[in-house]
Amino acid sequence: MPKNKHINNIITLAIFIVAAWFFASCSSAKLLDDGKYELVKNKIEINTKKINKSDIELYIKHRPAKSSIFKKKELVTLDTELVEKSKSNIKIYVNELGYYSNNVSDTIIYNKNKATVVYRIEAFEPFKINNMYYEIADKNIREFIFSDSLNTKIKQGSVLSTENLEAERERITANLRNNGYFNFNKTYIMFRASDTSAGKKIVDIKMIIENPSKIDSLGSRVYYNHKQYRIKDVYIFTRADASRVLREPRFGQGLDTLKLDNMNLIYRKPQNIDEDLFIRTNLITQNDIYNEQNVNQTNSNFANLNLFRTQRIEFEEIDDTDIDGEFSYLSCHIYLLPLTIQGYDLGLEISTNSSELWGISPTIGYIHRNFLKGAERFELNLSGMYQFRIGNKQGYKKSIEFGINTSLNIPKFLMPVQIKYFQKNIPQTRFAANYLHQRRNIYTRTIAGLSFGYEWNSSDFSRFTLNLIELKSVQLKNISQDFYTKISKDPYVRSLYENYFSLGLSTTFTHTNQLETYTKSTHYFRVNFDIAGNVMNLFNTLMKKDADGKHIILNTRYSQFARVDATFTRNIIIDKNNKLVYRLFAGVGRAYGNSISLPFEKMFYAGGANSMRGWQVRTIGPGSAERDTIFLIPNQVADFRLEFNAELRFKVVWLLEGAVFFDAGNIWTLNKDDNRKGARFEFNTFFKTIATNTGIGARFNINNLFTIRIDWGFRIHDPALPNHRFVKVKDWFSGDNNSIHFAINYPF
Repeated sequence: MPKNKHINNIITLAIFIVAAWFFASCSSAKLLDDGKYELVKNKIEINTKKINKSDIELYIKHRPAKSSIFKKKELVTLDTELVEKSKSNIKIYVNELGYYSNNVSDTIIYNKNKATVVYRIEAFEPFKINNMYYEIADKNIREFIFSDSLNTKIKQGSVLSTENLEAERERITANLRNNGYFNFNKTYIMFRASDTSAGKKIVDIKMIIENPSKIDSLGSRVYYNHKQYRIKDVYIFTRADASRVLREPRFGQGLDTLKLDNMNLIYRKPQNIDEDLFIRTNLITQNDIYNEQNVNQTNSNFANLNLFRTQRIEFEEIDDTDIDGEFSYLSCHIYLLPLTIQGYDLGLEISTNSSELWGISPTIGYIHRNFLKGAERFELNLSGMYQFRIGNKQGYKKSIEFGINTSLNIPKFLMPVQIKYFQKNIPQTRFAANYLHQRRNIYTRTIAGLSFGYEWNSSDFSRFTLNLIELKSVQLKNISQDFYTKISKDPYVRSLYENYFSLGLSTTFTHTNQLETYTKSTHYFRVNFDIAGNVMNLFNTLMKKDADGKHIILNTRYSQFARVDATFTRNIIIDKNNKLVYRLFAGVGRAYGNSISLPFEKMFYAGGANSMRGWQVRTIGPGSAERDTIFLIPNQVADFRLEFNAELRFKVVWLLEGAVFFDAGNIWTLNKDDNRKGARFEFNTFFKTIATNTGIGARFNINNLFTIRIDWGFRIHDPALPNHRFVKVKDWFSGDNNSIHFAINYPF
C-alpha cells in the first residue's frame, strides 16, 4: 500500500523547523553570583493532619520557578526576607483556623549552589467556644437574629476560628439582605471573645451588630436603625443605553413605555420580544420587600435566556417611606443589551492515514434566538460525511452520509401541572427532530427521530436534560446479497443491521466550573442515561412475533435496551502559556427482552479526531479482534468503552499553539452472543487489549472564536496485531500505524 510521501515530508519539515526554533530559543541558565543559591524546592511539615499542606502552600510567596515548554526556567535566587514573609503569612492563616497557640519555623538545607526551604508548623490545642451572647442595638434585627439562632454556624464546643466567625457573618448578612435590608453588610457585625476558663482554652463569644451612623449639622455622630426597603417601581430597559436615558432625558426621545404587571418596559421600536417573557423572567416586583436572592435569580434568568449580551440590575434609593415609616423604598432598573438574533456556524473535520483512507465531515449550523418572539431558540444543523479510499487494488470505494438536526427550545415549562421548583428556575421545553441518510456500497440506511423533553439549570454550574419521549426509526434497504450472506451466519451481527424502532426516555446531567475563570483549574462532568422498550413491553400480548420469537409492530421489531456513559474533563493551568488537559470516558450498554443487541446507533466506537488519534474513526477494537472484513469502510462497534486522553497544550507564537498528546482505550463487547474472537471484555486480561497512541498537534486559535486543529497520532500498542504487539518507533511512519486529523476546535 503506497505511503502518503508528500504529507509525511511536509509534516517532517514542519517538525524540523519547530525543533530548530525550540533549540534556538532556549537560552542557557544565568550564572549565580557568589554567595547566592538557587531555590529549588519548598517542603512543609505539620504536626497535625487537620491542616492541609495544599492550603499552606498558597501562603508561601517564595517559590521555585516553573519550566515552560519553549523556554528554560529562570532561576529563582533564595531570598531570606521572602522566607520570613512566607512564615508570617502561614502564622496568620494558622491563627485564622483557631490555632492561636502555634509555632512556625524554617530550616534552609544547602546543597552546593541549591537550596531547599523546610517550613515547620506546630499547631497546639485550639480554643473552643462555650457560650454565645448578643449585643444588637436595632430591635427589629435583634428579634430577627433570635428567631433564626438555631441555624447559627457557631455552636457550643466548636473551634474558635476566623473561618467559622466569617461564615456566620456571611449567613446573617445574606438573611438580612433577603429580608429587605438593602444597605446591610457584614462590616456591621463584630465578635469579641473573652477567656473565662482559667487556662482551659474555653471562651465566651459576644456578637455585636452595630447601627449605621452619620454626622449631623452640629458635627456630632448620630446612630440610627437599619432601614428595611420595599420595591417602589421596576423599570426594564431594552435596545437602548438606559443609564444615558436617565442622565439625559433628551436621549430618551423615541422611546416607548409599556406597563406590564407592576413593572415598566422602556424600549425603542420595533419591540420584537413578547412582553410575557419579561413577566415570567423577572422576580423583582413592585411593593415586595427587597430580596437579594430574587435579584440574583432574576439576573441568572435573563442570562439563561441566551437572548441578551449583558444584563445588569441597579437600585436607586427613593426619599420616601410608607405610612407607618417602617419601610423605605427602592427603584429597580434592569438594563438589557440584546444579542444578535441570528447566527451561523461552520465546521470541518478531515482525517487521513498512510493507507490512503480519507474522511471529510463538513457541518453548517444556523440559530435564531427569538424565533417566536419569546426567546425561543431555534437551531438547524446540517452535517455530511464523505469517506473514501483510493490507490488500492480494490479500486475506488466510498461512503456518503448526510443529516439534518433541528430543535426548538421554549423558555417555559409546558406541562399540564405546574411544579413549584420551576417558579423561579426557568426551564426550557425542547422539541427536536433529526434525519440521517447513509449510503454505502453494501446498504443504504435511514434514521429518523423525534424527541420531547425539558432542560433546566439546578445551579449556576449544573444542568439537567430530561427527554420524556424519544422515538426513533431505522430502515435498511438496498442490502447487497454478498453482505447479507455474510451477516446471516451470525445472529448477533445480523441483529445490528435490521429494521427497528424504539420508544424510550433519556436524561443528561452536566456540571462544570468553567465559568470560574479565576480558578487554577476547571472541570467538566457529564453523564447520560438512555432506556427504551419498557413501555412497549407492557403490550407484548397484543403484538405478533417474528421468526426469532421477537415482538413486532407493522413487521418491525422494537428495541429494548439500557445505556449509560460518563465523561470527566479537567483543565489544569500550569502558567499563562501552558496547560494540561485530560479526559476520562466510560460507557456501557445492554440489550435485553425484545433485543439481541444494542441498536447500531447506540453502540460505542473509538478512533478519530476526538478520540484515539492514532486510528481513524471506527477502526479500533473491539478488544483484540481483527477488523471486520465485511466492510470496506471501517465500522467497528461494541457495547462497552473505556478511554483516557491527555494533552499538554502550549503557546508557540502569535496564533499558533502546539500540543503533545497521549490516548489510551478501546471498545469491548459484553454480549455473550458476539462471536468475534478477542472482542469480549474479560476482567483479568482486558488491560492487555488497551490500545495506546501518542502524537503531536498544531492549533491555530483565531481570535478565540474557533480553533483550526491538526493532530498527527502514532500507535504505541495495537491490540489487533499478533500477540498484542507494541509498534516500534521506526514503524510509526509506515502502514496504518499513524493517522492525521484535521478538525475545528479542541478535541475535549
